[in-house]
Amino acid sequence: MSSGSPKVPSQARGERRVAELKAAAEKVFSEQGYEAATMTAIAREAGAPIGSLYQFFPNKEVLALTLMNQYLEEATALVGALRGEPPLGAAALADALIGRSAGYVKAHPAWAALGEAPALAAIKPDARAALARTVEEVLLAWLPGATRAELRPIATASWQLVKSANQMLHQLPRAEGQKAAAEIGMALAAYLRERLRVYGMR
Repeated sequence: MSSGSPKVPSQARGERRVAELKAAAEKVFSEQGYEAATMTAIAREAGAPIGSLYQFFPNKEVLALTLMNQYLEEATALVGALRGEPPLGAAALADALIGRSAGYVKAHPAWAALGEAPALAAIKPDARAALARTVEEVLLAWLPGATRAELRPIATASWQLVKSANQMLHQLPRAEGQKAAAEIGMALAAYLRERLRVYGMR
């Protein structure tokens, strides 16, 4: 793993500069991939001196991990917000889980590029676990009769279907990906409907 950690900006000006640097990194990573991207290219994209980039991020790995952690925090919050919304039917919940996660990934194309980087492989298990836990919390409210032990495999299976739908949407041609994701959405809805039948009325 990397040595060093990102510097925490102490002033509003520094916070703005960090935001600009991360936005530039996101663009460069999404266009060039993690391996080909360089700190020089990121600084150039941000219109900043290379020294300014290194002031806040000691190396490319720390910068990429900072972005990935931000993505994970925002994505889990977006999906987790379903807990506080009015109850949904199985089909609507399946659509919401897939739509929110897919929409976030689409808005942040560097997610896919960084997710495939071997140098960042160590973060993947934690990311998968965090997303599955978020789905578990959503299902805890949706399936009040299930225990946490019962929900854990349900949440993991549900997240795998959501993840598969995302892959179809972002890896296949648009029309083909949408059709494949819709099929997965129907499979997830049927699965959730069956789980609701078993656990929802205990």
